[in-house]
Amino acid sequence: DSGACFVSGKFDAMLQPKPLSAIVSSVDKYCAILANDDERMPKVRKAVSSVITSEGRVVLRGLMPNIVELLDPMEGRGNSSGTFTPPAPPVAHANGAEALRRLIFMIRALFRVTCSRSHPVVIFLDDLQWADETSLLLMNALITDTTIEGLLFIGSYRDNEVTADHPLRIRISDLDRMGFAKITSLHLDNLDVRTVESLLSDTLCLTPLMVRHLAQAVWQKTAGNALFVVQFISALHDEGLLRFSLVTKRWEWDIEKVRQKQITSSVAKLMMDKILRMAPEVLEALKVASCFGAECEEAVLHIIDRAPDRIGDTAAALDIAVSEGIMSKVNSLYRFSHDQIQQAAYQLVPDLVNKAALHLLIGKLLWKWASKDEFNMFLFVLVDQLHRGSCLLTDPDEKVELARLSLLAGEMAHSLSAFLPASSYLETGCLLLTETDWECHRKLCFSLLNLFAETQYVVGDFASVAKVVKTVLSRANELSEKLSVYHTLVLSFGAQGHVSDAIRTLLSVVNLLGENLSLNTSQEAMKKEIGKTMQLLSMQTEESMLNM
Repeated sequence: DSGACFVSGKFDAMLQPKPLSAIVSSVDKYCAILANDDERMPKVRKAVSSVITSEGRVVLRGLMPNIVELLDPMEGRGNSSGTFTPPAPPVAHANGAEALRRLIFMIRALFRVTCSRSHPVVIFLDDLQWADETSLLLMNALITDTTIEGLLFIGSYRDNEVTADHPLRIRISDLDRMGFAKITSLHLDNLDVRTVESLLSDTLCLTPLMVRHLAQAVWQKTAGNALFVVQFISALHDEGLLRFSLVTKRWEWDIEKVRQKQITSSVAKLMMDKILRMAPEVLEALKVASCFGAECEEAVLHIIDRAPDRIGDTAAALDIAVSEGIMSKVNSLYRFSHDQIQQAAYQLVPDLVNKAALHLLIGKLLWKWASKDEFNMFLFVLVDQLHRGSCLLTDPDEKVELARLSLLAGEMAHSLSAFLPASSYLETGCLLLTETDWECHRKLCFSLLNLFAETQYVVGDFASVAKVVKTVLSRANELSEKLSVYHTLVLSFGAQGHVSDAIRTLLSVVNLLGENLSLNTSQEAMKKEIGKTMQLLSMQTEESMLNM
């Protein structure tokens, strides 16, 4: 259908902490498609600009750069009549849970005004078994929004990796029970021998009868695993066991040699054997690419290659891997053809210490050679690589600087409502701190732990909140160093239904601030204080209260 739109995304086994990676990248691709539709663009821009608030624009720009193309370009400039439209007001502060609600609301609003039965959208998300809870929550909100028309979600996952208590399984069961959306499940088994026969018949341009014995041999060797089948056929060709004859003008093979061929039961081992036959520079490039997970940006590889001691062009070497089918390239993004191929390339780095060393080297190169704009763009990638190699850091100054980077990444992820990645960044940053740092870098230490406590509250890890609060209170010398975690502790008590503990903590803090309040307050005194409060509030505007 000419009006339909298809976008896709893939969750990563290595959990590369790019906030809300798969689903947000899919929505960003959708925005790019809309921006290039000249016929619909004026109507789309008007609709999107009407539902995305000034606060929403700031948040969504950080997650989905292409949405800028869908917003009114005259914002903050002189308009066609010569008048001036003031820039957007600052974003009102919101805690983590409220920020996430805003994000979900705005993405739902985007689909409400751009998606319809005449312009349907299909979103395909691969490897849902690796989806984070925040992504699942956003998907659930879109699927259950009955005001969005023409939206189809297709997801794939490995059912052997999704147990009964897996978050994905729970979400699917809840959707099915509530009946907000029609769910169709398809179970895909390995290929049967007839399907392998059809595949070979189409590939080799021969009749099914002519390839029957070959198909049976391939199926017996691979058990019908689709990736295994394709790679085994490729291996037969590479080794000359499957060849095209210029004499007979058709494909030929020696069926007995095919049957005798020794083959590992592991697809990853088969792929590693294939990769090992490639040129040394390609092997090194594949090792580097595998450290980023399923995919990596070409721009990141160029930053790494700026180092004077780097020899060769990593991207050019990966282009050879693309020509061999090991990887694919879409625009500036290199992607392994299958996650098991990525795992095979990663296994070329022999042990955990060498893997950590390579991650650390990549992180340091990105840190040193990235420009300011590149640093901000690839901050999550950079910090992730440094974290994966942080066990090898011995210089105290380097640990402090990495802790600062961890805080920066945590703050950015937190602002984008990506709380699980933020938690990971902040926890690693906290673990880098030493006793000396509490004396020499107190502000950094408190900033890390305070934000970590707030993030743990948002994700519901209340035991962790209590542990961090205890650490901060034991380290704090002044009340100002305690206020942030007291605030988080009160919110944590409230979320758990421990109202008495929350009130008791609040009163203790208020008393420390010089206001002597007691739990045993009379009703008359309460009414008097409420009256004073209402009088003060009546003197404020909504805008002034938001900016408090």
